[in-house]
Amino acid sequence: MHEILDRLLVLLQAEGKVFYINPPLEAATIQATLDAHQLPCCDELIQLYTWANGTEYSMSDTLFRGEVFIPLEMAMEEQVRVAWAQEEFAHRGLDFGRAVPFASCWGDVEVIYVGDIGELHHPIIYIGENVMIEYKDMRAMLDTCLGWCLLDEPEEELRDLRGPTWYKHNTVAGNPNYIDELH
Repeated sequence: MHEILDRLLVLLQAEGKVFYINPPLEAATIQATLDAHQLPCCDELIQLYTWANGTEYSMSDTLFRGEVFIPLEMAMEEQVRVAWAQEEFAHRGLDFGRAVPFASCWGDVEVIYVGDIGELHHPIIYIGENVMIEYKDMRAMLDTCLGWCLLDEPEEELRDLRGPTWYKHNTVAGNPNYIDELH
């Protein structure tokens, strides 16, 4: 995963975006932080935060196309948003105690669900005004972001998240695959 993140960073910097990458964390530190907050861990989170402990918060230059990769400490603070989702959407049968934030923007948060939802293993869920599966997994999210960087005219496709690049990497996730459709 580090190679994909490195490539994504280079492509975004070539577009003129500026990122202040925080130094990476040790795997033991990541595990201890998640344990202290009674949150599950997975290899994707270890890979992400051993690459970098997030980026400095900037609304204009976001690593994950509209979402800021946040430091682990800030991710733990975002658990408030996840708790709101648990209250609002508990009737859908999901355990948001398995949802670990890693990106946010304007009060919305992206989480990795450490578990399975239907056919999906560790999907990326958007929590904002609604709750929906945004990417089938971390690799699909990164491949989608890379794909957008390689487009000749990315802005046209980015107006509608679910364009051809998204479908190419998230075919299992469906359209738009709101959590309601899974239960």
